[in-house]
Amino acid sequence: MSDDRQLPSPTEEDTASPSLRDRLRAYLVARLGGVIEWSRASRRNMIVAGCTTLGALAVVLAGWSYLAHLAVGLAEGVSVDAALEALEAGNYEQAKHIVGQLQDDAAPDEFGNALYVMGAVKAKEADDEFSAERRRAMHQVAARYLQKAKSLGVDAQLESRLEFLLGRSLILGNQSSDGIALLESVLQEPGMPTGEVHELLAAAYLDAPEPNLQQALVHLENVLADEGLPERLKSLALRQRADVLLRLGRVEPARAAVAAVVAGEARPAEIELLTGRLRLLEATSSAAANDQAALLDQADAALREAIQQDKNAGQTTRQAMYWLGQTYVARGQLEPAIEQFTRLANVYGDSPEGLAAILAAGDLFRETGDIERAQASYRSLLEMAPSPEAYANPLVPLTTMRKQLLAAQQGLVLAEHYEEAVSMLTQLETLFSRQEVVELEAKTLARWGESLLDPLRQTDEWRRDEDRKAGRFHMRSAGRAYEDLARLRAASRDFTEDLWAAAEGYFVGQSYSHAARLYQEYLLHESRSRNGLALLRLGQSDLAIGQYREAVDALRECVEMYPRSEVVFQARLEAARAYRELGEVAPAEELLLTNLFGDSLMTDSPEWRDSIFEIGRLYYDSGRFDEAIKSLQEAVERYPDDEKALLANYTIARASHRAAEAPAERMREAKTENEKQKNRQLMAEFLEQALATYGEVQRAITLAGGGDHNELHRMLLRNCYMMRGAVLFDLRRFDEAREAYSGLSSLYQNDPFVLEIQVQIASCLRRLNEPIKARLAIVQAQQLLASLPPNADFMSSTNFSRQQWELLLDQMAKW
Repeated sequence: MSDDRQLPSPTEEDTASPSLRDRLRAYLVARLGGVIEWSRASRRNMIVAGCTTLGALAVVLAGWSYLAHLAVGLAEGVSVDAALEALEAGNYEQAKHIVGQLQDDAAPDEFGNALYVMGAVKAKEADDEFSAERRRAMHQVAARYLQKAKSLGVDAQLESRLEFLLGRSLILGNQSSDGIALLESVLQEPGMPTGEVHELLAAAYLDAPEPNLQQALVHLENVLADEGLPERLKSLALRQRADVLLRLGRVEPARAAVAAVVAGEARPAEIELLTGRLRLLEATSSAAANDQAALLDQADAALREAIQQDKNAGQTTRQAMYWLGQTYVARGQLEPAIEQFTRLANVYGDSPEGLAAILAAGDLFRETGDIERAQASYRSLLEMAPSPEAYANPLVPLTTMRKQLLAAQQGLVLAEHYEEAVSMLTQLETLFSRQEVVELEAKTLARWGESLLDPLRQTDEWRRDEDRKAGRFHMRSAGRAYEDLARLRAASRDFTEDLWAAAEGYFVGQSYSHAARLYQEYLLHESRSRNGLALLRLGQSDLAIGQYREAVDALRECVEMYPRSEVVFQARLEAARAYRELGEVAPAEELLLTNLFGDSLMTDSPEWRDSIFEIGRLYYDSGRFDEAIKSLQEAVERYPDDEKALLANYTIARASHRAAEAPAERMREAKTENEKQKNRQLMAEFLEQALATYGEVQRAITLAGGGDHNELHRMLLRNCYMMRGAVLFDLRRFDEAREAYSGLSSLYQNDPFVLEIQVQIASCLRRLNEPIKARLAIVQAQQLLASLPPNADFMSSTNFSRQQWELLLDQMAKW
């Protein structure tokens, strides 16, 4: 196939004008012609031109020869072996340059060796860095090169050296745990710098987030066993050994180690620091009271002298200040100790000693009851503390730091400073895993909620409802935290336990939809433990959110699958409640009668007690008023102090009131006067019984405070007033009914319910044949309606809206 594309044709202008190349060629020809003409002018000119031409040719040939020689030389020297030789000779720059040129030309089996060279060069560059941070960062870079070289493989003769350099860079790059394993493995290899390996391992064990003092001591002893050890390194090893023994609390060996330091070439400030720490250890070990005071005085003097002798105010000063604070603590002088630790934290807050001082000050603040300042100290500590990977503090190892912070947080919980305890958790993720923090949060919130919901909690009546609301809120929060924990530990054996705790938190916190969801999930994952109780809780949760059929299914399964379980009685009771809500009286009654008259349940058990209250309510809802009254009266007589007794008494009154409706209807339909009289008397008996019982409930609530802080009591009190008026009205005692309503109207002047009262008062007055007063009562109702705020909730306390009340009262005003 031919290509139809063509180069564009030159334009007329292009062909008309000469190109640059043609012009240049013409210029060079003209110049060369000029030179030739000039050389022909004389013999001398010809000789000069010839010599110049030969010289130029010689220069060109010599340049080409040099470049060719250089290229051949470079090609011969650019190899991995050449880089290794340069490295062995200490020519690090040359070795680095050679590896750089080999980036695209090295054979695949030489990549490991090339990366080994780069790692060794980077390690040397790290050693030459002045800044400690830069040294650490460069050693981390070197470690990455060497780890890659190790994974690709190097020549057999390089393996031990590679592991040494890698272990060394890992340790110096703050990756102690990996570095320790490598150096321990090459310690016995021939050709290794044994002394340096022991030094590195001792430093690694000491500087690790979790120091291993025993292993550090072993390697320090090996370092000191080297007779050729330079005096500077020997002095350092002696001080480190004394420090380790002091940290281990070994008084006698520490005393000997400090004496060895004194006999060496240590600086006076370092000697005083170790001496002060030794005296403090002796004083806090097992010294008698008199000796202890003297030793603490000696420790104090030595530590102050160390600060004076340290002219640079460096690490020795910081450590002496810290141990001086601990000396105050040993004396029981907490305020001076707090001042000392605070001073150290203010000046050297971001140093290991400063962090240790902040922690110590926080613990002392907490011990002295200053929770606010303790919280501030812990918050400051957690903000400044490095990550666990970079943490290194000889005064407070990571394990100790974590233990003390946990103890501080738990101390706040035990002291019931729950808000501060939860607040502290928000900072703990710097030193603890997310999983650990969420677990602590869940447990703290659950403890907080349980304390507020504790029925034995001593609190004022007016605060009890607020405490319960807050307690349920914290239990719901605990449920959310436990659910988060379950997701974090989904693959662990704790998963189902976390699910259960989450569901229980939601259940107690009355977040029933979430509780039902998690109980269902628990039943899917757990085949044996708590299944009966889980089904009960699932049914209770479904019942609470109005899913009555689902509740019946779960509770029936519990009853049928776990008939010998202790939860079966409560399951029957809850299933009966669900059936009652569904209007299915027969199965509800059967379940309750099984609880009440079965062989297993005793009358003093909570389930029997609740069952007899429940069957009374069931009878009332189904219109079996005589049976309701009988059951509820028995319940109240057996359990007069139960919180359900008051509502049961009110229900007895309502049942008596409702029971009067049947004889009243029969009285109206009676054909004979004898039948009318009989039903009138029966109706009056029921009404009198209702009137008396309403009065009992009313008096009980009034004596208990009038329902000021209990919504149920307020509702029952209002209903008792209204129902007593209604009963008196039915008994045709209209004046007493009017008085009952009038006494109630003053209590609800700002509530739409007052309109109902005024209407009832008007009805009583009409029956008393006082139409003018009745009309005034309606007018007063209209005025009260006009005074109610626009956002008043009419439907919650009456049967009509504002507009319906306006129409009703306008109509009644015309009667």
